[in-house]
Amino acid sequence: QYLSYEACFIDSIGEGGVVDSLSLIDFEVHGQHAAGVAMVNNGTVKAVSVIGTVEVSDDGAGLVKINNGTIENASFTGMVYSENKKKYYDVILAGFVNENSGIIRGAKGNLTVKGEIHSGAGVAYENTGTIEGARINADLHLSADYVGGIAAKNSGKVMACTVSVSIGGTSSYVGGIAGFNSGIVSACSATVGIEMTGSYVGGLIGKDEGI
Repeated sequence: QYLSYEACFIDSIGEGGVVDSLSLIDFEVHGQHAAGVAMVNNGTVKAVSVIGTVEVSDDGAGLVKINNGTIENASFTGMVYSENKKKYYDVILAGFVNENSGIIRGAKGNLTVKGEIHSGAGVAYENTGTIEGARINADLHLSADYVGGIAAKNSGKVMACTVSVSIGGTSSYVGGIAGFNSGIVSACSATVGIEMTGSYVGGLIGKDEGI
């Protein structure tokens, strides 16, 4: 797809809507805002696999931009990136979801997230819901504050996640699991390589104000 503003496979998944056993292979999507599957999920996305590239000028995610529902046993293999170098406001990139207030369970990723003016994460940039059982291999190359192997900002729950992540750039609030945590992180492990010049940089959590 090549669309100018919002680009995705499905615009919105409503409450009660289900996307099941979908595979997108060699998939490319380009736009100002873009996601591999949907801009908004209020229903259920399960057993979905995306292999491809998401390119944006502003915000982008491998699967769903905003998740208020459930994403279960989904996978993303590929790159989410931007070549935009002009920052007018905060812009974010993530391997799976930009904003999660729902449930992400059993996510598997082998991905790269890259942007010169962007914040980002391997799974969700901002998590106020639940991320459970994620298995992520990620390269994150980002230069705005808040970067995390699972979540850049977590005020929800991150549980039983495993991440192997390489992080580079000039950001502050950077962590192998979460860049900033004011929620719950439990039973998670991270193998991390970090080259950052900012403040609050940690192997698991950059700055922790949670549990």
